[in-house]
This record gives sequence, structure tokens and C-alpha cells, in this order.
Amino acid sequence: MATKSPERSGLKIGFLAILVFSATAAIGQVAGPAQTHLGKVNFPTSCSAEAQPRLEKGLALLHSFQYTEAHQTWEEAETRDPKCAMAHWGKAMSLYEQLGDFPNEK
Repeated sequence: MATKSPERSGLKIGFLAILVFSATAAIGQVAGPAQTHLGKVNFPTSCSAEAQPRLEKGLALLHSFQYTEAHQTWEEAETRDPKCAMAHWGKAMSLYEQLGDFPNEK
């Protein structure tokens, strides 16, 4: 029966670590460029100038079916302008994933 050498086990672990690191780096590269490909949204509102870019980014994310990210972006807009009704509307819109399935009672 052949025994495993410590050197061979070390090589396997090292190779596995490189694979995991490469996969993690690739995932990061996919997520980054997607943000730059959202497109430009022109959605004038009565909200503050500080909240406006977040509202537009949230709308672009919604139209890209990125519901969680859209919700977070509209929360940021709400933080910058608590009286911004469109931030509240956006948060509600991100909860209604109409293309995913029929709405439930909640």
C-alpha cells in the first residue's frame, strides 16, 4: 500500500488554495463591471440634490432586476433626505419582484 508523502499533500493544499483564490478574484471582477453597465437614468424628483444620484442608481438597478441592491441604494437616498417620498416608493418597488413570481400575501 502506498503512503502519501507530506510534500504531495502540501502541493494539493497549495493548488486548492490557488483555485479558491482565483475563483474569488473572478467573482469580484464580474461584480465590478456590472455596476458600470447600468446605463444612465434621468428621473427628476423633488428630493435633495444629495439623494438624487442614489434615486437614479436605484431605478437603474430595479430595471436590471437587482432588487436587493436597489433597496439598499434607496435606503441610502432616504438617509440623505428622510422626506424624499420617492426613496420610500423605491424601497416598496424593490420588494415587489413581479417577474420572479406572483406576489404573496405579505
